Amino acid sequence: MKLTSVQTFVAVVKAGSIHAAARDMGVSQPAVSKSLRTLEDDLAAPLLTRSSHGVELTTYGKAFYQRAHVVIDELRKATEDMAQLRGILEGQLSIAIAPASTMQFAPMVIQDFRRVCPKVELHIVEGIWPSVAVPLRDGSVDLLIGPVPDEIPRSELTVEPLFAVEMAVVMRRGHPLAKATSLKELMQAQWLHQGAGGSASVLIRRVFAEQNLPVPPVSVESQSLTATIMMLQAMDLVALLPRAMLQMDALKGTLVALDLKEQFRPNQLGLIYRSDRVLTRVGQLFATHARRTAAHLSQPVRGTGYR
Repeated sequence: MKLTSVQTFVAVVKAGSIHAAARDMGVSQPAVSKSLRTLEDDLAAPLLTRSSHGVELTTYGKAFYQRAHVVIDELRKATEDMAQLRGILEGQLSIAIAPASTMQFAPMVIQDFRRVCPKVELHIVEGIWPSVAVPLRDGSVDLLIGPVPDEIPRSELTVEPLFAVEMAVVMRRGHPLAKATSLKELMQAQWLHQGAGGSASVLIRRVFAEQNLPVPPVSVESQSLTATIMMLQAMDLVALLPRAMLQMDALKGTLVALDLKEQFRPNQLGLIYRSDRVLTRVGQLFATHARRTAAHLSQPVRGTGYR
């Protein structure tokens, strides 16, 4: 089995068609087709079905792709690592961030990182655990910066605590429940669950469980911070967000935090990555900048919003 054939197969799957893959790779379509046939002959299994609409993975193809794209991705990272060790800080880095919890933190880290690594192709995706579990496990995401849930598998993932974020129950100014003083008064409210992938968010489940209260059902589920803010400002929804967000100029006067009698445990933010895969040099540099920024924000300085 030739590595180039495996690389071609992965490129075709990602591109969605032989034509698109050939264009991206700068080779002819017959060359791509020949490489795929060679790989299928070597494996004695059909990997793709071809049509006028593109390609689809067969059962064999799905099983092979799960491992093949990881191999190719790790090979790319190994090649980049060699260059980075020679002082050439280039390559790619994919970071998943929890947008609400890192609204102040993430831009500071990224800005500092870009000063040191301006040539690195940085990919940022929004998400929290468990919505980014699969890309984190398969290597398409290198690092996750977000809340650290109790159920995260510490046996396979390294978790570095960064800092604690004070959370608050948030709604629009003028909401019918704006004078509520207890979670019990909000059990029948329309709750917006962030980044939960269709089920109750980990954080909301934890907050209600700690008060021995049933978890409110999902009225709206959002994986977009922009959509979350827009809906909170326009609708009678309730959400659990970092208290510091309400100090942003764009949100002042539109959203309010309730003064509830219950005391919430701060949301622990952390740096999360695979334990069995070494971060590339630029990945390590990004993690270093994250730790330094977290240490700075954790200092008892008025106005940071993280104390």
